[in-house]
Amino acid sequence: MVVPERPQGEQGLLETLLGLETELLIGPGRYDRVFLSRTLAPDFVELDARGNKTSRDDAISWLLRVDPDTQWEIQDFSVQQVSDRVAISHFSANKLGAPAGRKTRHAGIWKLESDHWQLAYHQGTYAA
Repeated sequence: MVVPERPQGEQGLLETLLGLETELLIGPGRYDRVFLSRTLAPDFVELDARGNKTSRDDAISWLLRVDPDTQWEIQDFSVQQVSDRVAISHFSANKLGAPAGRKTRHAGIWKLESDHWQLAYHQGTYAA
């Protein structure tokens, strides 16, 4: 996977974070411990759709076990840059093959660490 680490401008940041979110959700990187360890910040926390808090280690273990045939479609991806080194991503995801209306909404807080972006926080919520 090739994701530019130092995006140029707002469009570059959007493309970079969309690439990373896509890789985490449906790409081969989600089965690569090195990629996951580099991409999820050491203090990463996730709140899942049921409100459960998940640590970085538990998130990595879960991602490595996900059925590779599970496919998602990302929609309405946007990024809000909070500072030079912090951005918030927002998107909707549809699980392909799931019952109609099974849409989730996601938000992530990304931090630029040295030369690469790391996901520090992620929350997924079932859409009404």
